[in-house]
Amino acid sequence: MAEQLQQVVQAAFQAAQAAASAAKTMEETMSKRSGNNKFGEASKVIRMPDCFGTGKDHDAEQSKWPEFSTGFKAWLYYAEKEYEKELEDNVKTAQPLSSMNEDSKARSEQLYSILTGLLRGRPLKILRAVNERNGYEVWRQLVVQYSPKTKGRAISVLSAYMNFPAFDKSKTFLEHIQSLERVRTEYRKVAGVDIGDDLQLSVLIRCLPKYLQQHIQLQLTESSSYQNVRDAVLSYETVTQSWSEKKVLTELGVVGSTPSA
Repeated sequence: MAEQLQQVVQAAFQAAQAAASAAKTMEETMSKRSGNNKFGEASKVIRMPDCFGTGKDHDAEQSKWPEFSTGFKAWLYYAEKEYEKELEDNVKTAQPLSSMNEDSKARSEQLYSILTGLLRGRPLKILRAVNERNGYEVWRQLVVQYSPKTKGRAISVLSAYMNFPAFDKSKTFLEHIQSLERVRTEYRKVAGVDIGDDLQLSVLIRCLPKYLQQHIQLQLTESSSYQNVRDAVLSYETVTQSWSEKKVLTELGVVGSTPSA
């Protein structure tokens, strides 16, 4: 009888141990899933970029790189903020996996896996040539390939900025200005210096419609800056928007957007 009782107690103890072990395994599994799910959650807020490397030639791919790079980093940083500093640091200097701590190494290998699914053509060949599944090194080489900091490219970007087309009615002033500023940002990246405020101001005024150029030039003072004029242009656009009675009622939902039959 005592022996049977001992067997029952031992069986219960083993069952409790097995249950505890199973619970621990489940907890670890859920933790891993939760970590991976950060990217799924990020995709609900920021659209994961399309695959990169589908351009017909290098120039076509290079023209698509800024959009891909910006979208990819926004999505990646939202999912795991640690990537932001590490990605920028590794772009400046190549670092082997052996020099990284365990967390950084894991993120680098995870980045490699992510890029494997996103890259096509020539960019994918760049990835496959990188040893040790070092995702940070893949990104560094992509930046070198598609955003080279060369004098020739800096001059080309500056020329594009200087010859930016005049603003037309196809877009709002805000949209035009944001496009102009994207070119300026690209120049800052490839040249390592910013465009002077006077030059920014000159290009902005040149791009404005004639009637607005005259208005802005009459308001210029010795202390006028690019930001001052930018704000004035956007304020002008806001004030001069057409707010007819019908438009107001339509936006408030009082009347339909189209007349009834």
